[in-house]
Amino acid sequence: ALPATVELDLGDGLSALCVHGSPSSNEEGIYSVTPDETVEQILADADAPVLFCGHTHLQMLRRLEHVLIVNPGAIGLPFSEWAPHTIAIAPWAEYGILTHDDGRLHVDLRRTTYDVAAMLRMSRASGMPHAEWWADCWQLNLLRSG
Repeated sequence: ALPATVELDLGDGLSALCVHGSPSSNEEGIYSVTPDETVEQILADADAPVLFCGHTHLQMLRRLEHVLIVNPGAIGLPFSEWAPHTIAIAPWAEYGILTHDDGRLHVDLRRTTYDVAAMLRMSRASGMPHAEWWADCWQLNLLRSG
């Protein structure tokens, strides 16, 4: 029941559009390597000068001529690399802090480490949907990284 998009008033006439994947699809990702022309098409109907998106689980800050694209990354399943058939999960949580003051926009992308093993134990015991699948994603990555 969540809305597909949320618009934030940042003050001083500046707004941000928040979406999961892209303004037109929850399953469409915007990557650092997505060609500018493709991103322009994806954003054709979006009017906000700042776009917050996710879906890819990859932290990113990207600037096109008329829009700043921010992916704060992921707290629960951040990827350190992604390629077809290969996903590496990073042992940290990612997030972003946005401030807008004195007519200036600041985006600070951050990471922090935490006890992954404790988090996996807690998740399995929590009853969350698909907890075992999710924990297995982590376990596979931990085994690969040695």
